[in-house]
Amino acid sequence: MQEFNRDVKTELELFPEMTASPDYLQMIGQLEADLVSLTGQNRYKDASTTLANTATALKTMMAVELDKFDQLIGEADIAWQKKELAHLAGILARAGKIYQGNQDPLDHFLALAADWPAVSEALQQADAARIENNLTGEQQALQVITRLQHDMAGLDDRLAAVGQRLHQQRVDDLLGQIAAALSADDAGTARAVLTQLQTLAPNTLELAKLRADIAQLEEQIAFQTTMRAIDQFAADDNWAAAQKLASGHRQKFNTYQKFQQRADFIERVHQLMTSMRQLLNAPDELIKHSAQKRATGLIADAQSVLAFSPTLTTLTTALSTSLTSYTAPLDIIVVSDNVTFVEVKSIGQVGMVAQKSIQLPPGDYLFVGKRKSYVTIQVPVALRPGDSGRQITVIADEPI
Repeated sequence: MQEFNRDVKTELELFPEMTASPDYLQMIGQLEADLVSLTGQNRYKDASTTLANTATALKTMMAVELDKFDQLIGEADIAWQKKELAHLAGILARAGKIYQGNQDPLDHFLALAADWPAVSEALQQADAARIENNLTGEQQALQVITRLQHDMAGLDDRLAAVGQRLHQQRVDDLLGQIAAALSADDAGTARAVLTQLQTLAPNTLELAKLRADIAQLEEQIAFQTTMRAIDQFAADDNWAAAQKLASGHRQKFNTYQKFQQRADFIERVHQLMTSMRQLLNAPDELIKHSAQKRATGLIADAQSVLAFSPTLTTLTTALSTSLTSYTAPLDIIVVSDNVTFVEVKSIGQVGMVAQKSIQLPPGDYLFVGKRKSYVTIQVPVALRPGDSGRQITVIADEPI
């Protein structure tokens, strides 16, 4: 009896509808009466047989109940497939009364039914978005479903397909943005969008060409910007800044003939100005024939570009004036004693005179006075522009 109570009765508790039925109650009542009678007569073997027969009968009844439960679960699945939620709820309630030993299928259908309104709404939104080719909307709606209880077949595949189409759509959109930016010569935007594209789809076939196109556009823009800056410096008569900028970009734009020609012109003007300033800052250099020749060449070379630089015009005028002053002969008065023989070393003789006017261009000279029995005298003279009328005394008056 203890074994019956431990095994059979424990299992019977899982069948509430059956254990509440008249047949079950009558069977249990009859069993108890028979057991009391048989044990009272010490017919324990018969009592044991009766108990075993009753247990067998009860297990048969439980098997029937399990069949009913399984049948109801099958009906629940059909009702669910048809989305007959009210009918499904009734089936699940009946199944729960028949057998309580397996709650999983009941919980499964209850969870599906509870989330179905939200799943249905999200599915409708996804389908509508698909018709409108709104991939983002479709993806978001499908993702809502993944967070709910559902048994939709192919949801993962559909999400993957939408994700792939959305990815391609984003790639195409970025490609379009880059193309538009390139058409508008907007290298900054093109470069920024290219960075996004490289992150999103690093294997995009068009990347290599786009990099080259953007690099070429950036170079073109840099070229145009540099040219404008150089031209502005030149217009502002700031040739040093123009030359520095042009020189710094020669290598970068070594294939641009226009740039090289412009840089050559800038270099020419700047070099003319630099060379003229050097001569003007050291005017005595113009005493030298080589410097005079150089100044003459600079002045001649500058004539064709004077219109481009007021500063160069000023420098050219100043150098021309300085050159004239250093090449124009000066009227010099040589004073002596009529007995000293005077000459200008490497230039020529003056003779024995009391006073004589000669012409010499600015320069450094050595006047020499000779007289027999007297020490030869040497008089170094630096003649500079403005020295016309200067007297040079050369008298050898120191006896030997």
